[in-house]
Amino acid sequence: MSWWERAVQVLWPGWVLRVLALVAVWAIAWWLVRHLGGWARRAIGRAKGVTLDERELALVNWGVDALVILTALLLTTYLLNLTELLYGVLTAAGVVGVAVGFAVKDVVANFVSGLFLILDKAVVVGDWVEVGGYSGTVKRLTLRTTALETVDGPVVVLPNSILATSAVVNDSVAERRRVRLPFAVMADQDLGQAAKVLLETAQADARVLADPAPQVAFGEVRDRTVELVLLAYCAPGDWLSLTSDLRRAALEASLKAGVELAVPIRRNL
Repeated sequence: MSWWERAVQVLWPGWVLRVLALVAVWAIAWWLVRHLGGWARRAIGRAKGVTLDERELALVNWGVDALVILTALLLTTYLLNLTELLYGVLTAAGVVGVAVGFAVKDVVANFVSGLFLILDKAVVVGDWVEVGGYSGTVKRLTLRTTALETVDGPVVVLPNSILATSAVVNDSVAERRRVRLPFAVMADQDLGQAAKVLLETAQADARVLADPAPQVAFGEVRDRTVELVLLAYCAPGDWLSLTSDLRRAALEASLKAGVELAVPIRRNL
């Protein structure tokens, strides 16, 4: 051992280095507790369409602080050579954690799912989505739940775990959405005239996109009727109103043209 190494051992014994390391660990932890929680709250609060109440904001702050303090405690036990004690504490805590985990697993799942939804921005307020057998406009997004306003008016509140584990159809993300309107025409009528009426009805509406152009497809033939399907594309925000308006306009135009349309057949093309 060189004289320099001996001098370091005399002037800076191991316990001094450990004390300095402990001071550094807790100084950094104190700074993170002071600033990191507030930063996380502001970042989530600025996310588009996210609504968090004071309890949820406090929960975010508490979670960040707890993570920082837990990390500092783990480093402290390592620096003080208390790893065996740590193993015993973790073993006991694991048993308690399993029992508590079963009790709050749904709450934790919704909370974590909400964080991922906010970070991924897969769904934001104002989007029209279909999930879990429900469809509607996202009116509120929190860490625990997502509220959908359906076409009929009622608001459906879904746990965020459903959105995280189910297939979500977000029609607002796409640049266009297809309108599909099936009609039934008697086989002995002028099918070409009926298709022309449907096509001209779609072309006359300014909300129908020119590219891709609207078209009329011939579907199934049954009970002496032929299925004609009007296909057109529009902006996602116009889909609901355009679907209703095109159906009404097509029925009115067909009556003027002397073509009788039966009740629409609801089948997939």
